[in-house]
Amino acid sequence: MLPLHGHNSPISALEFSADSQHLLSASKDGILCLWDGMQLCWQVATSDGNASALAFSKMNSLFHGGSNRHVYERNLNDGNLIQQIPINSAQGGITSLRWLYSGAILAIGMGERGKPSLGGIYFVTMTPKQVAPPLIRDYFGVTTLADHGASRLIAWANANREVIVRDLSKVDSVSIHPKYNVTSLAIAPDGLHIAVAADWSVKIFDFINKSARHVLDGHKGIVQTVAYTPDGQQVISGSSDRTIRIWHATGGKELLTMEFPLARITRIAIAPDGLRAAVGDETGAILLWDLDS
Repeated sequence: MLPLHGHNSPISALEFSADSQHLLSASKDGILCLWDGMQLCWQVATSDGNASALAFSKMNSLFHGGSNRHVYERNLNDGNLIQQIPINSAQGGITSLRWLYSGAILAIGMGERGKPSLGGIYFVTMTPKQVAPPLIRDYFGVTTLADHGASRLIAWANANREVIVRDLSKVDSVSIHPKYNVTSLAIAPDGLHIAVAADWSVKIFDFINKSARHVLDGHKGIVQTVAYTPDGQQVISGSSDRTIRIWHATGGKELLTMEFPLARITRIAIAPDGLRAAVGDETGAILLWDLDS
């Protein structure tokens, strides 16, 4: 395990670059850090004071957003600001940033975590860079957003304890009701299942029958974050009980419980090559570990 020191407040977002070389981290005090392994490349303080969403682009830049309803683009090499894009939303801030259509469109989840607020999903085109009207409105706000990189499938949760799954090439959507507030989502690489973190467990839902295929119980606190490994074989969850648990994705069996020298876990990110993962906690601590160790 490799510790990364750059934050002093809860980790609000973690994101690996597409080539798995860099890790971008953000904390609730608005600090952004770019890492190359254990090396800190640069650190900047954002103007909105709460960077809650991150996304690397294919144009040697990165994007972040937070509570002030602006998306910021920064140079990957030095962190300098390139531009800021205002998002005209009635309520709430930016909760999620996800790339669609092979990086041609940036999807922006708008809402407030933990309480209903008028929100939805906005889209920013890259050529030219402009904000399109919200294609999707959600009167309870978008609290978290996930995408399936190989297709046009997206999923989001709102503050009404609902998960909506939609193929953007179609009109219809599927609604799932986990009964608890959803803190994190992850679409399986097969595009047929979704992992939903809600309360003290993770539920694996089947899109077709909208039922829970597996309930991953074992955490002793609220599950704050969940992710699939790139091969789709494992689900990794992090909780306020200070543990990381690794589960068999298709069988639902718990494979491993890991207790890191951390406080309550807030975020997990898995590198696209599947070799490393990063975990952040409520104190601002980040650990890197090899998934094959």
